[in-house]
Amino acid sequence: MPVPSNVINPRAIDYVRADVRALAGYTTGEQQPGFIKLNTNECAYPPSPRVREALLQIADESLRLYPDPTSSRLREVAAARFGVRPGQIIAGNGSDDCLTIVYRTFLPHGHNVSCPWPSYGLYDTLAGIQGANIFHVNYRRSGTHWDLP
Repeated sequence: MPVPSNVINPRAIDYVRADVRALAGYTTGEQQPGFIKLNTNECAYPPSPRVREALLQIADESLRLYPDPTSSRLREVAAARFGVRPGQIIAGNGSDDCLTIVYRTFLPHGHNVSCPWPSYGLYDTLAGIQGANIFHVNYRRSGTHWDLP
């Protein structure tokens, strides 16, 4: 694998696990100008004045500190709302972070994982990082919609 020109120490790549070096990087879908991007969870519009005001109200000294790394309060509220224990809730910095936590926690090297296909490309990337085997389960056409087998 060629070393990118912006790498500070080109020899640092030698310390990356060989199986990780062999992975293709995750690439996002094509983003054409002039289209609203629905696939990246980005809003096409600025926040409403009420949201801006709410953000200004919470912008105090606490923003300079790291938040609770376990999101205790969020997990407690979510657990109460859904009738489960806080320990059954995973909180993260978006779905990519939550998927990474799940893969690292539950998917040992060399084990198998399956996912629907076509689907989110990060499933394959995370499986590769874990050294797992990924199997795509193709959607099946069922009348006017698609089902998994």
